[in-house]
Amino acid sequence: VVVNVSGLRFATRARVFNRLPETLLGNLEKRKDLYDPETREIFFDRHRPSFEAIFDYYLRGGRLKCPYQVPLDVFLEEVEFFGLSGHPVEDNLHLSTCAEPEPKHPLKKKIWHVLEKPAESIVGRAVGAFIVAVVLLSTISFCVETIPMSDSQQPRREVVNSNTTENDSTSNIAYTHFAFFWIETVCIAFFTAEVTARYVVTPKTTEKFLKNITNIIDIVAIIPYFLTLITIGLANGIAATASQQGPVYVFLRIFRLFRVVRVFKLSRHSKGLRILGKTLRASMNEFVILSFFMIVAMVFFSSVMYVTEASHPRTNYTSIPDGFWWAVVTMTTVGYGDNTPLTVGGKIVGAVCAVTGLLVIALPVPVIVSNFNYFYRTE
Repeated sequence: VVVNVSGLRFATRARVFNRLPETLLGNLEKRKDLYDPETREIFFDRHRPSFEAIFDYYLRGGRLKCPYQVPLDVFLEEVEFFGLSGHPVEDNLHLSTCAEPEPKHPLKKKIWHVLEKPAESIVGRAVGAFIVAVVLLSTISFCVETIPMSDSQQPRREVVNSNTTENDSTSNIAYTHFAFFWIETVCIAFFTAEVTARYVVTPKTTEKFLKNITNIIDIVAIIPYFLTLITIGLANGIAATASQQGPVYVFLRIFRLFRVVRVFKLSRHSKGLRILGKTLRASMNEFVILSFFMIVAMVFFSSVMYVTEASHPRTNYTSIPDGFWWAVVTMTTVGYGDNTPLTVGGKIVGAVCAVTGLLVIALPVPVIVSNFNYFYRTE
């Protein structure tokens, strides 16, 4: 028996459908009425992804599993159409919305609800708004700190405390002004108290608590501050060199870079960021496939471009690795123009590379959009 659902054909033995005689496809009389002798198939203009799960149910039995990219109401409508209403349906949504365990202690339970479910109470909303304000203050301070001081023509002296004077020959390089240091200290104190409170009241084990992505962000957000203080302490509060090229300076610059992670703390209080995070996590397979296609295309077009442009005396592609950057920029249609082909053959290769990039990137986009729509509806 061949079943055509919106252009996609499914074929199996008649006895597979006959296992469920009360259903639309399992009933022989109904199946004969739907059969088209000219095309030798049964045609349905129905939702194809839903029928894939329904067809799998006919083959394997068990439970009807709603695909994660299909809204439950759409899937239930298809289940009813094919006469499977009385059969058990399993919604994959339970993987992400199962009830969380709550603390048993009354005080811990109240604090847990304020921190983890701020929308349920006025106090929770107030605390959530204050957390957002502190995150924004810390982020703004981190950005403003990098602006050069307008009142000095000398290179910036970056200090950790107010005891450092302008006449010091060496100075710490953690903060450009002591005001930023105190803003950072107050924000870190609040962030530390927040993550500590979450850990104290959580009903989860330490292992599960540390595996939660939002808790990881909270911890990573405060670590740079303490590592900076430790590094400065080990260096005895003295900058590595006047040229700011010493190892202490390098470490501090890396630590300060991690401070930008704090902006992701907003995901606890932003539905949009939560939807985006769930979409990216559900689309990891598509991103892996996209990365594989991009790597293959990058190596291929870089090799072809290297061979094509090798005869030109002013070629920009002296080796295949030199063409990797050009291939990625071309396939993503960015086109910085720093490396351009000079020969006719090279320009043809570049054009084919650009068109291929459009096709490769477009392939996983429908699945990612479908995942986004699913999580947007479920939120």
